[in-house]
Amino acid sequence: DHHTRHVQSSTPPRPILISNGTGGFYPNHTHHTTSSSISSLQSARGIPFVGSPGQASTRSGRSVGHLSQEFPLPSPPGTRVAGGGGGSSRRTSREDDSSANRNARAAADALPSYLKPDYGEGYVRLDSDGVVKSGTLEALVERLTVDPLRRSQETAYRTTFLMTYKTFTPGSDLFSLLVERYLMDPPPDLTDDHQRAEWKEKRLRPTQTRVLNVLREWVERYRFVKDESPLVDGLKDFLNRIDQPASNVLSAKQLLETIGKQEAAILAVQQQAAAASASGGGVSPPLAQPRRGFFGGRPQRNDLLRLDSAEVAQHLTLVEYRLYAKIRPAECMSWSKCQKGPEVENLARFVATADRLVAWVKYSVLKEDTLGKRADVIEFWIKVAEKCRQLNNMSSVIALVAGLASTVIVKLGLTWAHVSRKSHVEPLTRLADTSNNFATLRSFYSSVDTSCVPFVALYLTQLTHYADQYKPFVLVHKPVPGEPRPGSPNSMTSIPSLSSSPMTNTSGHRYRTVETIEHVNFTRLFKCAEVIHQMLRHQSKGYRQANPSASAPHPVSDPTQAGGINLGVENAAVLAYVENMLLTGGVGSNPPAGVQLLNG
Repeated sequence: DHHTRHVQSSTPPRPILISNGTGGFYPNHTHHTTSSSISSLQSARGIPFVGSPGQASTRSGRSVGHLSQEFPLPSPPGTRVAGGGGGSSRRTSREDDSSANRNARAAADALPSYLKPDYGEGYVRLDSDGVVKSGTLEALVERLTVDPLRRSQETAYRTTFLMTYKTFTPGSDLFSLLVERYLMDPPPDLTDDHQRAEWKEKRLRPTQTRVLNVLREWVERYRFVKDESPLVDGLKDFLNRIDQPASNVLSAKQLLETIGKQEAAILAVQQQAAAASASGGGVSPPLAQPRRGFFGGRPQRNDLLRLDSAEVAQHLTLVEYRLYAKIRPAECMSWSKCQKGPEVENLARFVATADRLVAWVKYSVLKEDTLGKRADVIEFWIKVAEKCRQLNNMSSVIALVAGLASTVIVKLGLTWAHVSRKSHVEPLTRLADTSNNFATLRSFYSSVDTSCVPFVALYLTQLTHYADQYKPFVLVHKPVPGEPRPGSPNSMTSIPSLSSSPMTNTSGHRYRTVETIEHVNFTRLFKCAEVIHQMLRHQSKGYRQANPSASAPHPVSDPTQAGGINLGVENAAVLAYVENMLLTGGVGSNPPAGVQLLNG
């Protein structure tokens, strides 16, 4: 039933790092869904919908025997900012924070039991600042809907949870638990109307508001409609049943409108693609299949040198940004386990594009049989790399430098002697320097607050490191209260304890034994979410174009991003040529009809 949670308890094998051909490394490790119905959930629990809460369900942690953007991202989670000024100011700031945390904890502990979270000690672990370290699934979902010690923690926690939830639970289970939180019942031990009113005002209503906020963010930022399509009807059914209070009804109505707009947009894209496919027209399909048998025939004339290097750089950036903008946070989390398949489709295509650009550079140089032509091709690629650097397309810059610095190209000593711009390669090479964990490149990214296509290998390497360093699940000892001996209320019973010494909680109560349960390691998720945010933060800062294609597979920029870098006019023929050469590693056909060549 929906109360059972199955998770994978074993740690995945350590991934093997393989060279990606661009100076970086990529690692070489199921998401299952179950149907979720609001009506069946209501029937199973015997409860009505909003307005008259039914019976609450009691959950417990799993025992050892049951182990089983496209949208803009918000600010990085869990980042602590040190106070400005000297050491005294920082020390005062830390002391103030510590004092505030102690006061907040004292206030939370002083609350009556019916206003406290259902899942406390043993089900969730917090650090001294109140930040979640680990917890059972049910406890983590509850933390989405309760007051944090500090308000800044709420956004960071919700962002991390929604960015990474697919690594520890199916979306259907998360949705069911959120609905249960919204429909939670009053505790059975409430003694009078005052307590019931207080519970409703201070516990139920804030919880319902937070549930709706979580659902809204899930829909608006984390592709709920597209990625969790089997749950959309259930969500709409749930929202349509909300009839009080007025603020919740309004929130539900606005969320339904958002869902409707996203469904209409998805349908329009599908119809447009179907129409283009039927007519054989429209924008050329991205990265179309290469021609076969090319190597068996005579190589055709290289028209690359007759193209404008700036235009090639602009369209390289266009192709790479469109691929980059489709990468989803869940794909980044899955990368340490697998590098192909639907789970990482968009990320794998983006990574493969850089490898193919390296191959294109090498092939375009080596196919020329005269020294002068080879030198001209190298000159051309240096110009393209410099223009990509101006456009903040670091993915292409590093791939181009990797191609020019490959052994087979570096060995062409006489060719390089005829390259007038060879001194321009050194500044580009410094950007791609891998020393000190890409320190130069990271410094560059920290100063960029506009359009950019990042080199993602350094982030994927960091995510792989976290996958190795932190287990996705941890086993935690949950204390079980012991029975005091007669006449000795604080003493332990003589029943053997699983621990080597008596356990005492924060209130001084002693326990005779412990139960081992499994927690989701949220410390790992916080760290991964921060890396993913840095990796994908440029998705929301798109490029501008004079005439962006209305039927493009992904928009080049948000119209509100007036400050984005201008890529100029999109040339469909040049775009098709660049896409074809990227797919084939440079062995594709000549530029198609319509490409404007230089010198004739």
